[in-house]
Amino acid sequence: MNGLRIISHGGADTLFNTELYLVPDKGIGIFVSYSGGEGATAAVGLSKTFFDRYYPLKDVDLPLSTGELQDSVNKYSGFYQFTRRNHSDIDKFYSFMSQISIAVLDNRLTIGSGPEQLVYAPVETNLFQEVGGTSQIGFRTDTSGEVTHLLLDFLPSMPLERAPLINQSKFWFTLIGISSFLFITVLLGFVYRKREIKVMPKEQKWFIRLSLVTSVWALLSLVVTFVVVLNMDLLDRLSRITPELSIYLVMPIILITLTVAMIISSFFIWKNSYWTLLKRVHYTLVALSALITCLFYYHWNLIGWQFG
Repeated sequence: MNGLRIISHGGADTLFNTELYLVPDKGIGIFVSYSGGEGATAAVGLSKTFFDRYYPLKDVDLPLSTGELQDSVNKYSGFYQFTRRNHSDIDKFYSFMSQISIAVLDNRLTIGSGPEQLVYAPVETNLFQEVGGTSQIGFRTDTSGEVTHLLLDFLPSMPLERAPLINQSKFWFTLIGISSFLFITVLLGFVYRKREIKVMPKEQKWFIRLSLVTSVWALLSLVVTFVVVLNMDLLDRLSRITPELSIYLVMPIILITLTVAMIISSFFIWKNSYWTLLKRVHYTLVALSALITCLFYYHWNLIGWQFG
């Protein structure tokens, strides 16, 4: 912060906030603890005001854009996830929505978009200064020069590391978006083909109804995921599995059962050449979409036996 090496650590919940800042080179230490309210905001404000007052940041001349600079800046772009996160139980899902995306714009790095977008220009190797502001971000590289970590001066106790593709929110949003689209086509197709389905043989009707039930259940479970899980109270998240969450966690298990039935029925549909080629392909894609949704729940520990 302001060019100083600061060692810090904090802890908080909805009832308190505590922060510790140590500046070894200056022999300074700050400890603050707040009860309730906006403790985190107050702690950040206090530390910023203190260091701006007694150790103000010197003006930095931002470099001009060059082609060489563009190449060096590009290596920092990507998705980063906090190293301080849960890996083994349901709390892992909360890191799904707490990633930071670094993008490149005009030889500079950006975080966020719209009016809240932050823009950073390089001031030295692996260090960037906020344009029009005082905050800085830094990066750590390995021996080969590959960027491995992101460091934020306004969150000094919470470094981030590069997120692999399987952990990136954008990756899963893309897959879930495509899958949801296919589920919706099943609903629309059922309404549109109602008369055609009515005269089908009993076995084919069963397959159609299976795809409909699977699609509805998959869409419902996805909606409940983001409504119930992400809106849980912080203390509940930290302390217990609520009755509502216990009920929700059964939904992916039911979806797994439906998905297995969909995959098995797909083999029968192809074996017996039911319907047209296009409809068989569509049915198989819906089964794969259900499988992708199950993998989403499995990866983010949202299946009932992953209570932790």
